[in-house]
Amino acid sequence: MESKFLRKIVLTSVVILTCQSFVQAQSAEPSALSANTLYFDMSLGLLTQVSINYEYQISSREKVSWYARGGVVAGFLLPYDLPGYGGLAAATMLTGKKDNHFELNMGIMVAGNQEGVIPIPLLTVGYRYQKPEGGFIFRANGGLAYVGVSFGHAF
Repeated sequence: MESKFLRKIVLTSVVILTCQSFVQAQSAEPSALSANTLYFDMSLGLLTQVSINYEYQISSREKVSWYARGGVVAGFLLPYDLPGYGGLAAATMLTGKKDNHFELNMGIMVAGNQEGVIPIPLLTVGYRYQKPEGGFIFRANGGLAYVGVSFGHAF
């Protein structure tokens, strides 16, 4: 069971990273924000988790940028009393081209352990500090039953 779960996480990550290459190749417009971000995320609430995430810019327009996001998660889902590890795949929308951004994340996290695997939908809104040229990023966001913060680097 555990090896099947790990294979699914690896396969999902490979598909996301491969697809982002094809999508980016179709964009003829120069990007105003850094194309890559790597950050450490922590959230507390019904979904308590820590994760390491990578985002790759797939579209950048005048006021909105889109990123594909993948991550590795260690967490604890209270209603199911299920501690475990997993992965996530999501899309991130950022508004603005300067330092301060509204952020919307939509995706799915799959977490599990010896007792089972649970898919958990992700939908968060929040604030992101990220300079267009890259460097330090800070994120603060919330979902239906949790709040989180992130620290990382854009390049």
